[in-house]
Amino acid sequence: MKRGIIVTFLIIFAVSVLAVPIFINESYKTNSGYITLWKAKDLLSYFGAVISAIGTIFIGIIAFKQNNRANDISDRLLKLQEVNSTPFLYIDIEKSKIQNFGKRTIDILIGLRNGINNVIKIVER
Repeated sequence: MKRGIIVTFLIIFAVSVLAVPIFINESYKTNSGYITLWKAKDLLSYFGAVISAIGTIFIGIIAFKQNNRANDISDRLLKLQEVNSTPFLYIDIEKSKIQNFGKRTIDILIGLRNGINNVIKIVER
């Protein structure tokens, strides 16, 4: 649907780009009837300016959409990078144990494992 609208718009635009200058030229060639303050070259330059404005607007819309897509991709990559580089530790059950259980004291050895390499240096204490 969207592609069909774009193709239809481009066909209408191409036909108007070709037909309007011919129409302006033919209407001023007869030089009869309606007398204007403008000459054919004035109308043709105006029509050229309108075509240029339409092209500029079209390119601006494309640039805006591409900028939004680039920002979305950048945000997703930033989130992935933050998730992958967020340091975390988790308790290693195999290395964790109770070493000494006294009257009022308990010595517990907790083994920690680095969730991401080269982010946290684990020092034994």
